[in-house]
Amino acid sequence: LAPAAGVAVSSFVSKLLSIPAVPAGVGTFITQLITGLADDAAVRAEIGQQVGTLVTSTLGGGPLAVAVGPQVGAAVQSLLANPVVVTALSSTLGALVPAFLSQDGVVAALATAAGQLATAALDGTLPTVLPEVQAQLQASTAIQTAAGVTVTDAATQLLSNSALLQALDTTAVSLVTGLLADNTVQNALQQEITDQVSKLLGGGELGQVVGTQVAAAVVGLLTNPVVSTALVGLVDTVTQDFFGAPGVIPALSEAASDIALALIGGEDLTTALAAAAAALKANPDIDAAIGVAVGGAVTELLSDATLWQAVDATAISLITGLLADPTVQNALQQEITDQVSKLL
Repeated sequence: LAPAAGVAVSSFVSKLLSIPAVPAGVGTFITQLITGLADDAAVRAEIGQQVGTLVTSTLGGGPLAVAVGPQVGAAVQSLLANPVVVTALSSTLGALVPAFLSQDGVVAALATAAGQLATAALDGTLPTVLPEVQAQLQASTAIQTAAGVTVTDAATQLLSNSALLQALDTTAVSLVTGLLADNTVQNALQQEITDQVSKLLGGGELGQVVGTQVAAAVVGLLTNPVVSTALVGLVDTVTQDFFGAPGVIPALSEAASDIALALIGGEDLTTALAAAAAALKANPDIDAAIGVAVGGAVTELLSDATLWQAVDATAISLITGLLADPTVQNALQQEITDQVSKLL
């Protein structure tokens, strides 16, 4: 009975998945599901919170990370409320199933696997057979090829969507603007800079004094409307130049495909991401695009006279303040004394 049931199930699955309306219906369901989830404020809030928690953890969990994480989460939440983003994601992801099942050998591989599982279920060997079938699908050339092609096409479609990229760019600019204007972020950044500068100077009273003044100067620059406007414009320039460079979208699409194939092959996400990142770093098109984007950003910054006036004024104020500080004067005097003594 079990072998016959396996053959019947395999035949049924093959015929079912070969009916064009079935994959199309699954794709429509996925599209509608994503749209419905994105329309739910509670779902968006939960996703935003999870992203914020992840960012906070990734940044080390310090005061600055705690301040930045929730704002990144809020930015993701706003993206999910953007019809342009939702339409792009839902339509692209909804098309994955029909595209995947239409690739050569996929339906046959899945039908065979279904028949094997049905036979094992009736034989009572499912716990043993299930891992074997999973490994068989993971090693299937048809499945791997189909997954690679499908993910590459989907990533290319998303990355070539100018409306989606514009929405991402607008959100990134808004995020940077919000971070620069946030008092909590400013205070956390000031403390982080103070600690790092103090550490470089060996700590102690001198390190604390110099670190505090340098941190205040940096935060003062970032909150200067001239500087913050330049930085926001920098984000916009880098984004457009990078994604508009030749070869970038194919490279990123290939990276997405590599990650998918690694996951299908049983690798963990961290390893797959690390391998994809290494491949992107070694990609000449990505390297050239970064050069163009950074070069354009540097050119834009260097040509901004108002920005450099603000930087110049801040530098003068910082140096003046340091030279007038008794602790800095005493430390400088002691350092000069020590150096002269060594020379004599």
